[in-house]
Amino acid sequence: MTRSQTTLAADAELTGVAFFTGGDVRVRFRPAPAGTGVLFVRTDLPGEPSVPATIEYALELHRRTGVRRGEAEVQLTEHVLAALAGLRIDNCRVEIDGPELPGLDGSALGFAEALRSTGVRELDAPRKTLRVHRWVRAADGDAEIVARPAEGHGPAAAGLRLEYHLDCGPERPVPPQNFRCEITPERFLEEIAPARTFITADEIPALRAAGYGERVDAADLLVFEPDGTVRGNAPRFPNEPARHKLLDMIGDLALLGCDLHAAVASRKGGHALNRDLCRTLRAAATRGDAPITEAIGVSTDPAAA
Repeated sequence: MTRSQTTLAADAELTGVAFFTGGDVRVRFRPAPAGTGVLFVRTDLPGEPSVPATIEYALELHRRTGVRRGEAEVQLTEHVLAALAGLRIDNCRVEIDGPELPGLDGSALGFAEALRSTGVRELDAPRKTLRVHRWVRAADGDAEIVARPAEGHGPAAAGLRLEYHLDCGPERPVPPQNFRCEITPERFLEEIAPARTFITADEIPALRAAGYGERVDAADLLVFEPDGTVRGNAPRFPNEPARHKLLDMIGDLALLGCDLHAAVASRKGGHALNRDLCRTLRAAATRGDAPITEAIGVSTDPAAA
């Protein structure tokens, strides 16, 4: 089952602080024609260079995802991409005046609310789709992410179902927890977008020493103390960390640049494994490996992304 491509009905804009680099950032979301995908534009650089939000341009970063083409580099893309994908906004020009998107409150809610306020407009072109027909796995030690065919047939199978199993280990203050969800705009807004980035208190000194998070405090994310309590604010959900990891999955899987029809489960996975799965699925689509994936209108040329 395919659908029509979409874009924004009008511009949206917001400002915030970059979590890692600490700068003040302004980001503008603008409508884009069919076939554009999500395009990040660095308005602060000469010539306003751009980079498509596709796996071909993904960077290997710790604790976040970014993309780069030439001089155009943008980091912490996952929350914005999750908001766009969760709301099914396919084509968008994202103009940013710095190298990192704002962290806001550590969730995707601010981005989602700004995007939703403009309205969504359908375009006269079908959305690209990638349907998984056989199990595909990426792993690193005891962490793994698996994509398998969605259950059912026809419209019942035409969607993305995600689940995340969080287990930081018996010595960590974040308790084991799970979350699963079929991704629709309504469920994304209510159940996923508000989930915030989390961290343990003992991780903060090393991040500060590396120059990260100088303008971030406990109001901007969930900080777990050694006894399991949360510093500064209360969780929005009992399993908010697992929901946030699933939010990150949505944003990273959006680097495929198309709808993914599959059931995807991750256990202890993070950004690196999400990107590995994207590359594996993209490679299968490029090879035309029909037993594994079925690519419907998916470009295999990075230059065409």
